[in-house]
Amino acid sequence: MQGIPYFYRQFGYEYGLPLEGGLKLELGQAPEPFGETPTFRLADPEDLAALQKLYDAAAHDLAIHAARSQSV
Repeated sequence: MQGIPYFYRQFGYEYGLPLEGGLKLELGQAPEPFGETPTFRLADPEDLAALQKLYDAAAHDLAIHAARSQSV
């Protein structure tokens, strides 16, 4: 439970997990595209191995993360 921001910190408590993760990027901060314009599509079952590898790399340094598998 997140509670009131910074309320419990005045008593010496800290969150056990990071709650405010993420990256905010304004459109003006994005670099100009070079080459072809990127396209996007929904992932399909053939993408699972690559997605698993990306997830594992992102979660590698986290003390707590969701255990994922390639089962559909």
